[in-house]
Amino acid sequence: NNPEQLIKNADIALHEAKKQGKNRCEYFSSALEMMFQKENDIEEYILSALENNRFYMTYQTQYTMDKKIRGIESLIRLCNDNGETVSPVDFIPVAEKSDLIIKIDDWVLEHVLDDTLELVSKTNNEITVSVNVSAKHIMSDNYAKAVIEKLEKRGYPAKSLEIEITEYCLLGNLNNAIENLTILRNAGVQIAIDDFGTGYSSLGNISKLPIDLLKIDKVFIDNAAENQLDEDFINIIISIAHLINCKVICEGVEQEAQLDILRRHSCDYIQGFLWSRPMVIDEVVKEIVGER
Repeated sequence: NNPEQLIKNADIALHEAKKQGKNRCEYFSSALEMMFQKENDIEEYILSALENNRFYMTYQTQYTMDKKIRGIESLIRLCNDNGETVSPVDFIPVAEKSDLIIKIDDWVLEHVLDDTLELVSKTNNEITVSVNVSAKHIMSDNYAKAVIEKLEKRGYPAKSLEIEITEYCLLGNLNNAIENLTILRNAGVQIAIDDFGTGYSSLGNISKLPIDLLKIDKVFIDNAAENQLDEDFINIIISIAHLINCKVICEGVEQEAQLDILRRHSCDYIQGFLWSRPMVIDEVVKEIVGER
């Protein structure tokens, strides 16, 4: 009914067309407008959370197959205004569509390094601390340089940090990703591919990356005790990883039967509720340092 609304609606359709990969046509709809508004609301909430310290970190322990501690994975959490935890599933996808994911990545790395520096020192630099990094960030210029500067500023041993990326990194600027990962690896930082087998990776690209670890997604282990095909997939992934001289960790292990399958197929590490749930850093220190 008016030019302003027409332009606003057209802009929403344009935004969706860009999000879907560009070079396409999208029609405005009320459903699209509602989704657009919801994403805007979440973006504003993320900015507010960063400014008001509503994000916090938890950590889940990773183990060798004989239950010795390998390291910990850092997991970001968000509290809403009522003190309730907001799932990363609700805010990370929105953040990834904008540069907010860069801000979150930076916040996470800073806090994880500060949280775990004492723990790493008390374990004689033998523990691995894993941090998830977005595809957008790992493909950006000078990412590796910025990480190394943060490590040097704190005197944090590079070999104790593990950067986790997803297979989606392989869809963008692969050269930038390889360059950043190579610089980090040469500095001593470990590299892991998260959720392996659920994305768009090719074996050709995987073999080009300087990686130390492949992570088997929870979706494969969930029904492996009842589904032979899932167990076969796990065996294939482990075989591929070992072929390219990588270790393997399986996420989401919750049952002894699942553990037996992973042992049978020579998995290197596990992570999941069977042996450990996510904890705040004080609980992690008590568990790990107390064990030693």
